[in-house]
Amino acid sequence: LAEAGSPASESSNYPLKAMPLMDNTCRWGYGFTPTGTEIGVCYVPPTPTPIVPGRITGIVYRDNNNNSSRDSGEDGLSGATVTVRAGSCSGSSVGSTTTGNSGNFDFTVDAGTYCVEVTYPTECFVKPWLPSTSTQQTITVGPGGTETISFGYAPYVC
Repeated sequence: LAEAGSPASESSNYPLKAMPLMDNTCRWGYGFTPTGTEIGVCYVPPTPTPIVPGRITGIVYRDNNNNSSRDSGEDGLSGATVTVRAGSCSGSSVGSTTTGNSGNFDFTVDAGTYCVEVTYPTECFVKPWLPSTSTQQTITVGPGGTETISFGYAPYVC
């Protein structure tokens, strides 16, 4: 009795001390917040944080005046390949797309840092455009955030 205790509250050996050692039933804390070290208390795993994706959007455009800034009347370029890489520009590819007539692109990504890289064919008389802005940009996307970037290509005379 001295070791196990008694279930009767009027007993001098109350409370029942060794009950958790006699079975493997877990018990919910009632009237207190368990610290996790109590014998027989049910473990409740923490609620996982949901992953909220972000977006990388942008445009590859005709920089007609070669000022590295998109101005009114500078339309999108079709046929550009846009690649998103995890972390640095030498990181693994997360996705790739080819721009349509609007020159727009859109990627859904997890929060993190990415490198967006554009390649565009520049053969004379077929696609006579050369980069007027950097062809690689590193950006950080927050959970649920949207980062918008642009890449300009200026006319090239062969």
